[in-house]
Amino acid sequence: MILDLLRSDGSIIVNKRLSRLIGLDAAVLYAELISKQQYFAQRGLLTEDGFFFNTIENMELDTTLTKYQQKKAIDKLVELKLIKRDNRGSPPMRFFKINEDETVIMEILKEKNLPFKSKKTEHLKGKKLNTNNNKLNNTKINNNKENIYLISEENEAFAYYAQRYMDMFKTDHPTMNDEKMRELISNYEDLSLTLDINEDKWLEIIDYHFEYLSPMNNGNILSFLALNGGKSCVVRYLEELEYSF
Repeated sequence: MILDLLRSDGSIIVNKRLSRLIGLDAAVLYAELISKQQYFAQRGLLTEDGFFFNTIENMELDTTLTKYQQKKAIDKLVELKLIKRDNRGSPPMRFFKINEDETVIMEILKEKNLPFKSKKTEHLKGKKLNTNNNKLNNTKINNNKENIYLISEENEAFAYYAQRYMDMFKTDHPTMNDEKMRELISNYEDLSLTLDINEDKWLEIIDYHFEYLSPMNNGNILSFLALNGGKSCVVRYLEELEYSF
């Protein structure tokens, strides 16, 4: 049978509920780390304190997760206290240890102990993407007869961008007038369609943008979504994140 054939050639068992709660990348990496710890334990190869090593290259080979995807997933698993991570040796190597306290994973499966949830999920709950030909979905602020818009009220991606901007610069993102807001929406929709960027991918691109933002960059979303003659920085981010399009 096909299922038996696939299982015999290195399957990764991923919990569906956990994937929905913490993301597929983190769930896949967590499952693979559990498998690797069992492998090392059965052969008596764990360190005295129960750690094992795994390289970026080996994990990418086993899971297809890129270096960046691994980093994000590992950071999330550490934050949730599902694993411990340490760099040891010279040159430094990545060591991991699974937290075997079952109450931790049980609390997560009950949708508790999710410190990152509010960053991407909670503030987007109940909202829909606006993809209606540049129609402004925003609450207007009348300022001397000029309509001013908050980017956080337009769609999920803009709302998340505004939050990351606040996290980094400790102030609200500048408001937009009609012309700028329509330009933003137009560029956003063009990029979404031509590069096949869905909501989850936009959030990852925004994370990547702020993680590597130059000190010379003021973080304005206008620069982030500028098309620049067809070569938007979003295209470069996609290439660096190793998406194919």
